[in-house]
Amino acid sequence: MLRLPLVLSCLLVAFVVAASPSAAAEASLTRPVATKIEGAGAEPRVSLGPSRFDAYDAKPGDTLEYELVVRNTTPATIRIRPKVLPIEGSPDPDEYARVGGRSSRGKELLDWVTYPGFGSSRDLAAGTELRVPVRIQVPTDPPPGTYSLGLSITWTVSAIGVDTTDAPASRVTLTPTLSSVAVIRLPGDVVPEARLRDVQAPRIVWGGQSPQFSARVENVGDTDLVIDAKVDLNAFIGTASRTLDAAGPAQGQPALPGGTRLVKMRWSDPPLVGWFEPELVVVGGKGSGVRISKDLDTVYVLPPWWLILLVVIAIALPLRARRRRRRDPQAQDARRARARHRVEERMRKAEARRRAEAARRRR
Repeated sequence: MLRLPLVLSCLLVAFVVAASPSAAAEASLTRPVATKIEGAGAEPRVSLGPSRFDAYDAKPGDTLEYELVVRNTTPATIRIRPKVLPIEGSPDPDEYARVGGRSSRGKELLDWVTYPGFGSSRDLAAGTELRVPVRIQVPTDPPPGTYSLGLSITWTVSAIGVDTTDAPASRVTLTPTLSSVAVIRLPGDVVPEARLRDVQAPRIVWGGQSPQFSARVENVGDTDLVIDAKVDLNAFIGTASRTLDAAGPAQGQPALPGGTRLVKMRWSDPPLVGWFEPELVVVGGKGSGVRISKDLDTVYVLPPWWLILLVVIAIALPLRARRRRRRDPQAQDARRARARHRVEERMRKAEARRRAEAARRRR
């Protein structure tokens, strides 16, 4: 009878431990298990997901946990190993991040990352995927700002065309690397700052065109920004003023420290004629305090060239025809005859008035 309560107590304790989130998380972090990829027809390649994690607002001393998924759809087994790389914003506007670091802080980040339950390397069979746990331990006194890490996986492949059996001494191998970007924000006194480069704006706009304003925005501060921009067109006639918003996401384009974004504003409905005083305004996102304004050169809007040509032709043709008529000898004789007739008519009228006046005097 005493064994039954003991057995029930053991089962209850086991159930509580299994249901505990921390215990489940720890179990998942310490036992990465490869599973078969469901479905067929996948492109033969090695992939890593997700490509980017959402930025996380952490505090000093926090422990953050992520999970990477490595998929091997090649026909061969590969040997993979985890790696961590410092990441910074890319100067290419089409890229979010690149491997590198503007300061020594980038190298310090490497000590923050561990891969629990993962040895130096591991085989991943063809047609399987592996969930790799990642733990980031934030130090207790890190400098404030935005930190970005490349949670990476590398593997080794032989170069195509190399016979590694007959000539092992001349073996050529490649070590591709795939990275997922993790961004961590730490509170404190940071210096958000942005700089404008290569501002492009039209000076003359012909009717029917859709001109574009553009500028490169560099994040030269210590924290990430969400770059957005607009152009305010202040018209000579107030009712024609308008605002051009930047293309892209409604919330703006995220930019890591050191990164560059290209903002473009398209003017799709210019009027037939007018002139405008444009002002470029760039902001760095809600709460960043970054706002840059720049007055651009006056933009003149002219009618379409074909309309101007039609007006010129409509004025020039009658003038040319009149000039040709004035040079015609017959037209000149006719003008002289009309002039003589007008002179004679005025003389007759004057003589008639003179005679009428003399007749009145004789009476």
